[in-house]
Amino acid sequence: VAGFALAPGGRRAAGVLRDGDGQTIAVFDLDAPARPPALFRARELAVDWLAWKDDGLLLANVTAPVRVGVPGVRAARVLALGADGRIRRELPAARAGEGLVQRIALVDPLPAAPHHVLLALTGADRGRPRVYRVDVRTGQRRLVQGA
Repeated sequence: VAGFALAPGGRRAAGVLRDGDGQTIAVFDLDAPARPPALFRARELAVDWLAWKDDGLLLANVTAPVRVGVPGVRAARVLALGADGRIRRELPAARAGEGLVQRIALVDPLPAAPHHVLLALTGADRGRPRVYRVDVRTGQRRLVQGA
């Protein structure tokens, strides 16, 4: 298990399992250790980090190969996964004409704001990151710092 993250309430944990075809995100219920973990298979995706927003919502930063353009270039996105391993939302909501996002960092999980996080996005130009306040329910975002 790699990329381990413990939920704020201490009742769930998530980790990245490496397998022959890629990676799998496993969500473990620590109150029921005999129960099999919930799984999200990340074929063709590389999991960069895991972080819990709350006890029921796991954020997973993943990168995937870009199908067109320069070989070897990867695009980043954050998946909001339920404790059952199912995708709830992709964060932040994509915007047409914005360009390729290659790196996303969790700036702050904003524990006092139950539906928001701060994410920093860096584009292919490797310029200064843009920091957004992102609604984890809708994927909508508001620029708080950057270009």
